[in-house]
Amino acid sequence: MQPDAVFQIVAAGFAELGAADPQAIGRTLLLRDGYFVGHRFRCGGLQAILLPESESVEFFDAEGGPLRSVPLPQAESRKAA
Repeated sequence: MQPDAVFQIVAAGFAELGAADPQAIGRTLLLRDGYFVGHRFRCGGLQAILLPESESVEFFDAEGGPLRSVPLPQAESRKAA
C-alpha cells in the first residue's frame, strides 16, 4: 500500500474520532532490537498503529485503550477473492 493512501486512512480515522486538526499527524517508526516493526501515528491525544503484515490500522486513545480498527483496502480485496 502506498504511503499517501495510508496517511489518508489515518487522517480520516483521526477526523472521525474527533481530532481537532487531523492533518497535524506525527509519525514514528517502531523498532525492536534495531529492526523495523511498524509505524505509530499521533494526533492530539490519539494514536494509530500500523504493523507491516497487518490488514488494518488500529486506533487507540491517549492511555492506549483500543478505539477502532480500520481495514486496509488491499485486505478487503483479498477477503473478497
